[in-house]
Amino acid sequence: MKCLFIGDSMMSNYASASTAGTKSSVAGAIAGMLNQRDFQEPDTHYCGLPVSLEEIIDSFELYSGFGSRRKTLNFVSESASDIYQRKALEFDDRIGFSAKKMSDEKLPYFHNLSICGSTMADLWTLTSRVCNKEHSADARCQHTELPISGFYKAAGHVLNPKAKKDFQDFSALKWLEYHHLENPADNGVENLVVWAGTGNILNTIIDMVICPTPGSEKLRPHHLETPDRRAMSWNLYHPSDFEAEYSELLERIDKVMSKNSSAWKVVLCNIPHITIFPFIKGVGKEFSVSRNGKQKTYFKYYTYFPFEYECAFQSSHKLTLKEVLLIDETIDSYNASIQLLVEKMNKRHKKNRYHIADINSMLDQIAIKRNGYAVKFNGYAIPSGIFPVPDTKFYYSDESGSIKQGGIFSLDGVHFSSYGKAMIAKEILCYISKYQSGQSSAQQASWANFIRTDRLFSNPPKNLYKVYEDPAISESVVNMIIQAFPG
Repeated sequence: MKCLFIGDSMMSNYASASTAGTKSSVAGAIAGMLNQRDFQEPDTHYCGLPVSLEEIIDSFELYSGFGSRRKTLNFVSESASDIYQRKALEFDDRIGFSAKKMSDEKLPYFHNLSICGSTMADLWTLTSRVCNKEHSADARCQHTELPISGFYKAAGHVLNPKAKKDFQDFSALKWLEYHHLENPADNGVENLVVWAGTGNILNTIIDMVICPTPGSEKLRPHHLETPDRRAMSWNLYHPSDFEAEYSELLERIDKVMSKNSSAWKVVLCNIPHITIFPFIKGVGKEFSVSRNGKQKTYFKYYTYFPFEYECAFQSSHKLTLKEVLLIDETIDSYNASIQLLVEKMNKRHKKNRYHIADINSMLDQIAIKRNGYAVKFNGYAIPSGIFPVPDTKFYYSDESGSIKQGGIFSLDGVHFSSYGKAMIAKEILCYISKYQSGQSSAQQASWANFIRTDRLFSNPPKNLYKVYEDPAISESVVNMIIQAFPG
């Protein structure tokens, strides 16, 4: 097998608060450029689960203001519920279609085993058997009846798309083992791409509150089973817990990959500074902070993207400068651990089997506010025909459908658009065998076609201004992103 992908929502096709609402993923972009013709990932392109922000915003076309906050909230809630009911049926229909298609092709697995909302340990503790048992635990929002997390339903489909009993105890890493030991036709995995660990801290900016792990050898989170670990609601792993869990992940990967008789590589994406993601916005007084020898711009408070200083000051929906610096410093320690663990693995093999795709540095360099707006970004040499060149601000298109800012992130402000995914895929491809990084006309066309699968570029929404102009709509959209997030 040329490539196998495992990880969390960063590697999946999650975008715009939908676990299955887009046609693009980082894995899909890489497989396309490598011409991996047998590549398969969850085929649920036409439906959003649990919610599709693009369709929610389209529904605002019918909204012209009802005078009261309550009526506005009711309108958005009813629109979201109507869309979800239809999407839930479509999701089940697409799963059924996907399973039948895969049955016809006799392939019981996906090449992209990324699970939205997962932590690293879920890659070996989460199976479709667990998902089937826990699916009823996917709680629903009391206001919209939307599932607060479609985590188990979506994960179950990723891990066992044909719903076969033979595979109900397969985790993502068990599938990796399958391709090396139980399926000789695969000849092992030539390139394993892993982007895991962001899910161990991402919820800090979603919840706007920090719930750290104990950092005790007596209670390592990865020693718990998935349901027990999720019940603890930890969203910031102590550096010692992260290092222990990442070390366990690499040991499990190495045990399998070392059985591969052919040349093989493991490409590991490091953890980005999630505080630059546009779902949160810095407000209030600016501070220049020295970080790794460079001056970076931070703010007194951080709140959700549509809100301003007064909201952050008066409500609990905020992170302080001290908390944001803690998140960034913790991520720095995560990436230092990844670096040390990779060096240890390569020393064991006496060659560079493991490689780090430095996604963190790539995004840091183009983060507009963090760099005091002093960013020179040429589009990462990705020919898209998009103007203006996408940036890290929250996506915005006006009433005429013209894109005014953003474009690297999707409408949820956390996950990447097709453009952002193309950037990341290109960075990863630098480490994968047999990929030529030159820009041939075929490669240019492939990137452009990939980006055009994203509705944000092919048909920009025209009602986004209402998210900013109407406080009740702003509140509703933020709440839907929070409720829909699979973490």
